[in-house]
Amino acid sequence: MTDPVDLLRQLILIPSVNPRDRAEPAETPLAEFVRDWARAQGFPAELHEVIDGRHNVVVTVPGADAGRAVLLETHLDTVELPVGVVTPEVTVDEATVRGRGACDAKGPLACFMAAISEFRVSPPPVTIRLAAVIDEEHHYKGVTGLLADGSLGGEDYVGAIVGEPTDTRVVAAHMGVIRCRIHASTRGGHSSLGHLQPNAVVAVSEAILALHRNADAILNASTNPLLSRGSLAVTRIEGGEGDNVIPAHCAAVVDRRLAPGETPEEALGSMRAILSRDCPGVTIDEPFTLDIALDTDPASTWVRRSTSALTGPPHPADPVGAGWGSDASKIAAAGIGCIVWGPGSIAVAHTDQEHIPVAQLSWATDRLAEFLRDL
Repeated sequence: MTDPVDLLRQLILIPSVNPRDRAEPAETPLAEFVRDWARAQGFPAELHEVIDGRHNVVVTVPGADAGRAVLLETHLDTVELPVGVVTPEVTVDEATVRGRGACDAKGPLACFMAAISEFRVSPPPVTIRLAAVIDEEHHYKGVTGLLADGSLGGEDYVGAIVGEPTDTRVVAAHMGVIRCRIHASTRGGHSSLGHLQPNAVVAVSEAILALHRNADAILNASTNPLLSRGSLAVTRIEGGEGDNVIPAHCAAVVDRRLAPGETPEEALGSMRAILSRDCPGVTIDEPFTLDIALDTDPASTWVRRSTSALTGPPHPADPVGAGWGSDASKIAAAGIGCIVWGPGSIAVAHTDQEHIPVAQLSWATDRLAEFLRDL
């Protein structure tokens, strides 16, 4: 089996920062590395362009049962490098691998790659399809392209594992999200006109307080027992033109997490109703980010089987829910039973201290290979 620690070191050193909305082939060099590595193992592997020269990579490990398959999916892109870091850096010692992407999600990718290398000589029981995709950290264009371009083949999928840092716990449900802007406009004016002059910053501030006051009434209960209900947070506010100018414009971003069973239309409608009633001068735009929740039945065969086999110590072998989102909800919506799982902790993802324990990465790789052998 390929050493997952050395493989992860190589993956981290290849930059793959999500370009956000810039037209840059940011993840493609990493996709090419995965393709070339897979071909060196004897596995077919192909790149699939999604947008702006950015490529997904799909690796196929043919199985003894050609009619069934399992999907291992994770993402190539990372968030931005730490402040002051220009090129990716990695440090490896006996206990830890540190660097951007170490856990989110190049650690899970290394785990998946090393696990499938176990099948260089003897085929697995079912076909394994490993897909590493672009743009999970922004607009999910990679998984959307994967599901639309036919690269998953025509097999009957027994299930899917999406690689994210879950501390080797099986996540069977997670939140969806809509993000939208609320904004107000006034005529502005000289600041000497004082507090009686209509003020866009004040209007948006009152709207934020109205949403918070009414949050309990509009956050619906989850239909999945692993999660309770959604959430609402204001994450950005921008307004004002100068220190002595009453603001004519102000906008804020609302992050509304959707529990399983909530729809984006219902969530947006309830916020609009509050603003229309309490803050008629403030409007809310259509969402600029929209993602559905993952709602896999915790009693399903795929969840029970994967939870029993893949839950790492010291955790109990029970599926859990998560407040974040992933590619998994789109895969599940396409009809493939899906969980999220992988080594590493979400607590250090996106931070300057991002790392993954060597022991956990090695344990997860061995356990995943064993799980795939037993399908």
